[in-house]
Amino acid sequence: MAVSGPLYQFFGSYRIPFILLAVPSVLVIFMFMKYLPDVRNDVSPSFAAYGRLFRDRDIWKINLATFTSLYGFWAAATWGPTFLQAERGFSLTQSGLYTGLIALTALPGGILWGRLSDRLGRKRTALFVLPLSAAALFLLTRAQGTPAIVGTLLLFGLFSNTAFTPIAISWVGDIVSRRHPGSMGAAVGFFNGSVMSSAVVAPLVSGFLRDLTGSLVPAITAGVALMFAGSALLLFTPATPDGKDGKGKEVHNG
Repeated sequence: MAVSGPLYQFFGSYRIPFILLAVPSVLVIFMFMKYLPDVRNDVSPSFAAYGRLFRDRDIWKINLATFTSLYGFWAAATWGPTFLQAERGFSLTQSGLYTGLIALTALPGGILWGRLSDRLGRKRTALFVLPLSAAALFLLTRAQGTPAIVGTLLLFGLFSNTAFTPIAISWVGDIVSRRHPGSMGAAVGFFNGSVMSSAVVAPLVSGFLRDLTGSLVPAITAGVALMFAGSALLLFTPATPDGKDGKGKEVHNG
């Protein structure tokens, strides 16, 4: 996001950013082949086991909460440059650069919250990170001036989906290891398919709301509301894979 605007303005072509940024994407394939070990599953789950996995209510809750986290992220990432240009008066280069700042704090944030979730628990950390991400995104609709907008984007990155997703997928992994052994690949595929559908829904709904209202503020606010709803959903998800709420109380998980 940071380099696409300058590349377009320098070369005068929308094709160049796509072509140049495709090169590292292709190189990653060869890095995978050379450096990543091949891990095979010795267990072959039955279709009934997959059925139990897809009916697990706790996995659904975590997936839906992560969907809301990514919804807010995609609303900011895809429409953020337009919002900064049209409603805050920034240039194309500035808009892409400032929106790209989300990743600057998201990368260390993901490591930090992932480590804390190992120590403090997935649920406790998730209930801290996701509401703060929603609050930071809401602040973006109120921020005026370069320092405030840059600070808000950095704050949002610290708690955004790149920071929240490691907690969520670890939480799902804990549940699958205990309740659905041998189904980790299917569970991760289910997780990715569920949460990445937000990449389709968020830009579409945000564009519709912008056409309807003439502003991207309602579109971003809708993402904020969904993220708070996802936070509320996590309240009803047990903290441990054995269906306990962290205080020894049984929680029905389906």
